[in-house]
Formats: sequence, structure tokens, C-alpha cells
Amino acid sequence: MMKQSFFRYEGHNYLVPFLIISSLFFMCGFAHGFIEVLNP
Repeated sequence: MMKQSFFRYEGHNYLVPFLIISSLFFMCGFAHGFIEVLNP
């Protein structure tokens, strides 16, 4: 029996979209935090 992958569903690979969306949320949070430091 094969192990189910979290990023693969019905033959579609969702790893790349997951990484893109995760990196966009990370960059948005980082920019929001960085603006608070630069503009006191």
C-alpha cells in the first residue's frame, strides 16, 4: 500500500502552488513587520 502524499491529490501535484502561496504570506508578514520597525 502506497503512502498518501499531502501535496498530491488524484494525480495532481499541489506542492508548487502551496510553496508560492506560503511564500507570499511570509513576505507579506515580513514586510508588515519591517515597516513597523522602519517607520516608528
